[in-house]
Amino acid sequence: MINNKGIFWAAGVSLLAATTQATADVNQTGWSLSILGQYTLEDTREVDDGIGARVGLSYPLANWLVLEGLVGYQEFEGDDPATAPWQDEYTLGLDYQFHVLPTLGAVHPYLIAGVGAARTVDLTSPYTVTNDGYAALGLGFDIGVTDRMAITLDARNRWLLWDEARGTADPTELMFGLGVSFDLSPEPQIVVINSGDGAGNDGDHDGVPDSLDRCPNTPRPAVDAYGCLVTAGAADSDGDGVPDSQDRCPNTPAGTPVDAEGCPAPETVIIYFAFDSAELNGPAKNALNVVAANLKERDFVVAIANGHADRTGTEAYNLDLSKRRANSVADYLRAQGVGANQIRTRAFGESRPLNAGETPAQRARNRRVEINLIEE
Repeated sequence: MINNKGIFWAAGVSLLAATTQATADVNQTGWSLSILGQYTLEDTREVDDGIGARVGLSYPLANWLVLEGLVGYQEFEGDDPATAPWQDEYTLGLDYQFHVLPTLGAVHPYLIAGVGAARTVDLTSPYTVTNDGYAALGLGFDIGVTDRMAITLDARNRWLLWDEARGTADPTELMFGLGVSFDLSPEPQIVVINSGDGAGNDGDHDGVPDSLDRCPNTPRPAVDAYGCLVTAGAADSDGDGVPDSQDRCPNTPAGTPVDAEGCPAPETVIIYFAFDSAELNGPAKNALNVVAANLKERDFVVAIANGHADRTGTEAYNLDLSKRRANSVADYLRAQGVGANQIRTRAFGESRPLNAGETPAQRARNRRVEINLIEE
């Protein structure tokens, strides 16, 4: 039987991990496949150590919790078939991975609590076959190699609940795994269209970014440069909510979003790219079609395409990659009929990350082109 101490620790660690505030997010955004070799230190079956492999398919349930289904096989050889038969073991299990430990650079640690079933087959007389259960606790590590692949290693203590037909004590075993994990989730380009301050943060729609708005619940046009009600009698010729005395763009067309100085606020379109790619997918092209139509209707507006990359690879390579991404956007806009004089490109490489983290999801935010639409 699984001893009471084992059950106590399994329940305790699981409860602790489930209720602890996470300090590090899950390092995957979708399905992941793991393939690991497995080695089991054996001292209770009277057989040699076990050697085998396991395959896992996992999916994040929360930003701190991953559920993984496992299929495994291992072989135990006996020195004397008369007293310790050779055994094959086939396992099917579920692991809960608790990502509540801090990430150390590219190393992502996590706690493991698992349960499952094991079919144990004796290959020598008396050829016993039993269906057994198990519980396990352990510690795992993913070491990022690329955005789509990691080296995975873990160590776990497993308590086997053997069928009574074996007539021996339930084994307690220390198991080690080493292999690779692959991120199977699609990496589509995500299109985000914002306006105003470039982050869409203008809660009361008064044309003043929330970061500058001292009066966050006052609608335009009756606000000043700080989002507060305009003093009675203050002149505002163009009705943009910015008094003429502070308006650097006094003839802004009606309805145009403005910044704190009364000038049209930059409109921003962000296109996120797949790893090591400068290609535009369908959603990105749809968003750029809207940008192109906007530019053709407003020939006084210029699009500045700012290319960026994550930190994977050399600085020189990432600078060139960001340039190719910016050119990809510019080429597409020109192909839609936008005048060449309305498009500018700039490349920043890895120098201006949106997110300084090193998880796959964090790096993905840095593979982008930001398109700013401004008046010239």
